[in-house]
Amino acid sequence: MSQQCGVLFAASGERAVIKGNLTLRSQKNCDGDGRWDLKQGEKFDPIITCRRGECVVGARFLNRVRSRRSELHINPVKFGDEGKYIHGCNKVNGIWSVYVHLEPHRSTAVITAGNNLTIDLCSLDQVKLNFTQSGSSVPETLFIIDNGQAFGTTKAIGGIAVHAQNDTAVLSNMVQDGTVSVIDSKTDKMLCEVTFRVTGSGNEGEQVKASPDRWCELLLYGLIIICLFVIVYILYDKHKVIMWLLRKRCEGKPPISLEDNKEEGMAKVILHDEGSLEKPENGIEEVV
Repeated sequence: MSQQCGVLFAASGERAVIKGNLTLRSQKNCDGDGRWDLKQGEKFDPIITCRRGECVVGARFLNRVRSRRSELHINPVKFGDEGKYIHGCNKVNGIWSVYVHLEPHRSTAVITAGNNLTIDLCSLDQVKLNFTQSGSSVPETLFIIDNGQAFGTTKAIGGIAVHAQNDTAVLSNMVQDGTVSVIDSKTDKMLCEVTFRVTGSGNEGEQVKASPDRWCELLLYGLIIICLFVIVYILYDKHKVIMWLLRKRCEGKPPISLEDNKEEGMAKVILHDEGSLEKPENGIEEVV
C-alpha cells in the first residue's frame, strides 16, 4: 500500500551475502533531498543523508556506502547490516522500505599439507572457529577469537595452530579435509564458511589414521555385501529345488512314490529320476 503522505511502502525481502555488495532501488522516486536509515528493533541508524547535493554518511557505514537518486549501494556488506532499510524523501522519513536478510559468505580452497589456511572472520566481535571433518556432520569448536586473541578449546585437534589479527585468522598444520565455519558468539549465527581440500604426499594416509569413523563405514559396507550375497545364494538354491519339482510335475510323475509290498512286508520306493540311481530290472529298488 502506498500513499503520498509519508505512509510506508514495504517491499518484499531482499537477501545479501556477508562480504558481498548490496544494491537497493526504492520504488518511490525522490527528486529532492533523500535519506536512508537502518532500523533494527527500536534502534535507528542513519546510513546516508543528502541535502542540496551534499551527503553525510553514518559512522558505521563510512567508506562503504554511496547513494544516487533513489538507489543505495553498500560494499562490502557486514554482519551487522541485517534489518529494515527505510528510504525517505524531502523530510518524509518513510516512503519505502525493505527488509534485508543476510546469508553467510561461503568459499572453497585447496591447500598443500602443512601449509596455512587463511580465513576472513567477517567480524571484529567475538567469534568461534568450528571445524567439521570431511565425511562428518558434527562440528567441533577449535578456537574462540576475541579482539585478535585466540583461545584454544579442549576439543582442539592436536597440531592445529591459529594466529589472529584484526578480522583475519591463519590456521596452520592442516592435514585433514573439512570445513571451517566462523560463528558469532552472541547470536550463534554463521558469518563465513570455508570448505577446503588438503593435497600432498602422505596426506591420504594421515586422513585415514585420523578418521576412525571411516573404518566403521567400510566395515558396515562389507557386512551389507556379505548379507546380500547370502540372500542371493539362498534364493538361487530355492529356485533350483522349485524348478526340479515343477519339471517332475510336468512329466506327470511325482518326484517320489511309495508302494507297499504286501508279500515281503516292507515299503518299496520308486524313484523316477532317471539320472539319479541305477534302476534294477524290475524298476523297483528296495530300501531296508
